[in-house]
Amino acid sequence: MSTFALDSNNDLYFSNKRLAVVSGSNTDEEIAQRLRMRLKFFKDEWFLNSEHGLPYFEDILGSKNLDLNIIESILREQILDVEGVREIVESSIDYDENERKVQYSVNIVSINNSVITENLVVL
Repeated sequence: MSTFALDSNNDLYFSNKRLAVVSGSNTDEEIAQRLRMRLKFFKDEWFLNSEHGLPYFEDILGSKNLDLNIIESILREQILDVEGVREIVESSIDYDENERKVQYSVNIVSINNSVITENLVVL
């Protein structure tokens, strides 16, 4: 499977003035990119499927009384649904009330038996 490569800002990545491609059959790079894309995709963001994506506005950002257990449960469910993710071995979630910022870190094991780490900050 091939997909366009994304840079650290989730923008399309160009190499030598050409769109770069991540290709292979479930390489760790491809799995990590799928994971980042899943965690940063908002529900209702894609006009062809309004149910696709994470319910950030509904259940994460839109609540005055955040329940970190519910947020972590939503994120874990989405992560385990990413193709190439075998299991979550460690995760942590933290909420900074002053900045209204949720930080989530996760270590997953890929189907290649590699550990992939992803950090997500939600404002």
